[in-house]
Amino acid sequence: VVNNQILRLEVPQTTGYKSASVNAGSIQNQGYEVLLSGTPILTDNFTWDISVNFAQNKNLVTKLHDDIKIMTLSDATWLSVKIIAEEGKEFGAIEGLSYKRDPNGNIIHGNDGMPLVGDIKKIGSTLHKWTGGLTNTFTFKGITLKAAIDVKYGADILSTTNLTMYSQGSHIKTVEGRDDWNDYVFRDDLARDEWVDSGHPIEDYVPLPIDAGYVGEGVVNIGTEDNPEYVKNETFVNPATYWGFVTGSIPEHFIYDASYIKLRDVEFSYSLPKKLLNNSPLEYISIGFVGRNLLTIYKNVPNIDPESSYNNGNGQGLEYGSLPTRKSYGINVKLKF
Repeated sequence: VVNNQILRLEVPQTTGYKSASVNAGSIQNQGYEVLLSGTPILTDNFTWDISVNFAQNKNLVTKLHDDIKIMTLSDATWLSVKIIAEEGKEFGAIEGLSYKRDPNGNIIHGNDGMPLVGDIKKIGSTLHKWTGGLTNTFTFKGITLKAAIDVKYGADILSTTNLTMYSQGSHIKTVEGRDDWNDYVFRDDLARDEWVDSGHPIEDYVPLPIDAGYVGEGVVNIGTEDNPEYVKNETFVNPATYWGFVTGSIPEHFIYDASYIKLRDVEFSYSLPKKLLNNSPLEYISIGFVGRNLLTIYKNVPNIDPESSYNNGNGQGLEYGSLPTRKSYGINVKLKF
């Protein structure tokens, strides 16, 4: 399936406009969907129906415009992060600054113990690799219980909620090394005061060795840029300084797996026996209680709902302090005349 898109094309401002909307761009979607259903148990009084579905889709931006080869769909300008469509690549890639890494994928740190910033590149994808679901329906003498489980796997999300927690020191990860660092600072200040009180000039004071704080996970290059030699990073730094730098410079750290398994719908209903309706114009009456988004069974991203997004458009994959998906409850009354 190939879909056309609306693009904004820059035009000479002598025309009186900054841009023009053109019907251009093509996206090729290829995939499949499988639905299996059956009835494992069927008796006079009890029935169990089950259905399973699985879907997978791959897309490719086959064409944008002769003058446009890459298009920004949405962005977080203060983080230098964009969601883009680029000719010859999948739709909805998340692009931003990354960690600098060694050939084995380890984060490289400088001699000061701080991580190094890498290139602007693809750091995630807004598209799920596959989706699926499972629905079970149990019926016993007019009583029906139906439950639907929703599964999505493989997409990514940039969480500014977690980024803000890191920057404010409220994320559990930022606690590591904090108390030890504060103890070190107090100890070092005390040693400095003792040095001065003893009559030594402050400019001659040598700080105590730093053996407390946070050590970034990764490596440091003790060789040259042309002939690197990587060893484990063992340099202690102030946790607030470390995470303050990461939150302001490396959005890759806040890309999370947006896969999830959710109990999407539950319905409990009762159908009145037909014999009770013999003297009425109704052929069927059913009363049911329904609930939606009742439980997240599994997720990988902490502190937020993996379905979070700051809008309903092409900004999927960017989360800005969003609220969890709301639970809802209701009553269904079905009548048939």
